[in-house]
Amino acid sequence: MKSRFSFRAGVFVTLNSGGSLRGCIGFVAPRKRLYGALVEAAVAAATRDPRFLPVQSGQLGRIKFEVTVLSEPQKMAVSNPNQYLSGIRIGMDGLLIRRDSSSGLLLPQVPAEYGWSPQEFLEHACEKAGLPRYSWRDESTEVLRFGGTVFREG
Repeated sequence: MKSRFSFRAGVFVTLNSGGSLRGCIGFVAPRKRLYGALVEAAVAAATRDPRFLPVQSGQLGRIKFEVTVLSEPQKMAVSNPNQYLSGIRIGMDGLLIRRDSSSGLLLPQVPAEYGWSPQEFLEHACEKAGLPRYSWRDESTEVLRFGGTVFREG
């Protein structure tokens, strides 16, 4: 089984409890083999997501795990920022926003779950990076997209 997961890939593990987010941590870059990255991200999502207290053993029965295996992020090449709007495929593309030392990532399933338009997706990704909503229009902001294969627990 280990050999089926021995390729390098970015991966995020999302924990949900009762339909609400309970933790989400992962790695954009394919810095580790999938099996190692998956274990590390799962433990971190349960114990080190700064938005939540660590998951306790008594809570595990209520936690649903979701794994997203990422493709390599690619910079979107546009001559005009408005071209991002037609280049983003909701439900298929994730976004990584970078400017200076700030970055923010949203997985491909997020805008579909919330019913966002491409513009709303860009705005929320900018906010996740700690940037103003319309920073995606600034030429100093990098917009990268990536795909993700999602595996959900029953």
